[in-house]
Amino acid sequence: MQTREIIIDIYSKYLRNRKPISLMFWTVAFAVGLVGGFAAVLFRFSVSSLQEVFYQTDEITLVSKIHDIPWAWLLLLPVLGGLSVGLILHYFSGEDRNGSVSDVIEGATLNNGRVSLKFGVVSTLVSLVTLTTGGSTGREGR
Repeated sequence: MQTREIIIDIYSKYLRNRKPISLMFWTVAFAVGLVGGFAAVLFRFSVSSLQEVFYQTDEITLVSKIHDIPWAWLLLLPVLGGLSVGLILHYFSGEDRNGSVSDVIEGATLNNGRVSLKFGVVSTLVSLVTLTTGGSTGREGR
């Protein structure tokens, strides 16, 4: 049995028809929060590390050392980032790409609480490339 199947099995057997005061509910909520927190810290660390690779300086001193970076690189890097994002979305997201938070909520509601793992991975990768190469992305990853 895979990890995902175990989690779905636990959810369907123990949590779906019980009140949220059960120990199992709070244990799963704690685990999900912990994993989500570590994922956010890992994402932030990844952005910072890749920016150091591309700009040859850390994010704290980037503004003060911007004049040392060749202007062509400052112009080319966001262009390459945008091209990379376009290629990733074209080849890996397909027609089923969700567009906003409401699409994710709708997908979770209509698909028995499931959202595509592929969508999550592609969205994370696109946000990582965008932020690393000097682009901006909003709350919803746009």
